[in-house]
Amino acid sequence: MNNDINDLLKGSMESIKNLVDGSIVVGNPVIYNNIEVLPISKVKFGFISAGSNKSNNPFIGGNAGTVSMTPVALVVKSNEDIKVMHLESNTHVIEYLSDNLASLIKEVLEKIKNKK
Repeated sequence: MNNDINDLLKGSMESIKNLVDGSIVVGNPVIYNNIEVLPISKVKFGFISAGSNKSNNPFIGGNAGTVSMTPVALVVKSNEDIKVMHLESNTHVIEYLSDNLASLIKEVLEKIKNKK
């Protein structure tokens, strides 16, 4: 009877492996007028398996799963320029810093220079 639970869990894991695909998170590019747009999504999986293996009763088991996919960004490439456009309203600190670090340093240096 222990093999019944193992078979149930093994089948569940195989199903999860089939669901997980890189093309789900990073979608296929769309090209229009020499502009390439690559969608990026956040994917969440929820999965549960359970079973009962009492000696006097037949095996009872089941599993369930859910998938949630949310688009979060677009990577836009035009000519030599590549930008990340976020679809969420919250601020992405690392993206902001990487996009604006040079101008922030320049601004700080100018303020220090003006104080002297």
